[in-house]
Amino acid sequence: MCDFSTAAMSGQFDIENGAWWDEQLEKTGIQASMLPTPKRTGTYVGVTTTDAEYLTGLPPGISFSLGALDHHAAAIGAGISSNGYLCESTGTVLSCVDETDCYIPRQGVFVAPGLHPGRYFRMMFDDNGATSLEWYQKNYAPEYSIQELLEMAAQVVPGCEGLTAFPCADRYPELSGFDIDNRNCYGHGHFIRALLESTARSLHSIVTAMHKDRPVKGIVSSGGGSRSKLWVAIKSDLINVPFFIPECTELACFGAAMIGNRDAGYPRVSIAKNIRT
Repeated sequence: MCDFSTAAMSGQFDIENGAWWDEQLEKTGIQASMLPTPKRTGTYVGVTTTDAEYLTGLPPGISFSLGALDHHAAAIGAGISSNGYLCESTGTVLSCVDETDCYIPRQGVFVAPGLHPGRYFRMMFDDNGATSLEWYQKNYAPEYSIQELLEMAAQVVPGCEGLTAFPCADRYPELSGFDIDNRNCYGHGHFIRALLESTARSLHSIVTAMHKDRPVKGIVSSGGGSRSKLWVAIKSDLINVPFFIPECTELACFGAAMIGNRDAGYPRVSIAKNIRT
C-alpha cells in the first residue's frame, strides 16, 4: 500500500481517478499487480503489531495512517488549506506547495491528490536553495558561522551595491557565480546577501508560475531558511506578500501528526496558534 502523493511522483498514476494509469503502465511494461495499492493520504491502515515493536521499538496497538511526501506534509502542518496561501521551504532545494480544488496540469508543476477528496496539492522545485550559502561559508569564510555571516549580510543595503549572485552560484568555478565589478569593494556580508537575494528571486519565479490565475494572500516559510528573519524579510519584500514563520520548526512532522490525528479520535489542532508573523 502507498499514498497517492508518492504514487503520483512515479508518473504512472491516474491523478483524477486515484488509480494506476493503465495506458502508461502498458508503455513501460509494468503490471499493476507488481505495485502497491494506492490509497489517499491519511487513510487509516490499522494498528502496529508485535513485529513493529521488534523492528522499531513502538508498542503494539498504535493507530497507523498513510503519510505523505515531506513537502506535502509540511504544507498540511502549515495549514494552507485555503486557496491563495502557499508553503515554501528553503533547504537543500527550494520548494513551494499550495492546495487547490481544480485539477489543471501545467508543465513544471507537480500535481497530486490532496488530503481530502476533490482537493489537490501543487508543488514546484528549484535547485537554488541553501546549498550555496553553506558552500560559501565552507570555502570562503570558514572562520565564521552561518549566523555570523547572516548578521554581516543584515548590514548590507538591498542590491548589495551592485553585486549579484547567479542561481546555484556554488556550481560555478570559484566566485564566477557572482557578477562582480570590483572584488575589493565587497565583504562577506555582500556575498551572503547576494545569495539570499538570488534565492528570493528564484522563489518569486516559482510563486509567479504557480499563481498565474489568482493572487497570493500569504506564504508560510519552513525549512532551514525560515530560521533567518533577514532571509524571510528579503523574500517578503521582493514578492510583496506577507510571510508567516511557524512556531513549530518541523512542519513535516507536525503535518504527519495531524494526518494521524484525524483517525485517532483526538481534538483537531488549531493551526492559528502555530504561526507568528
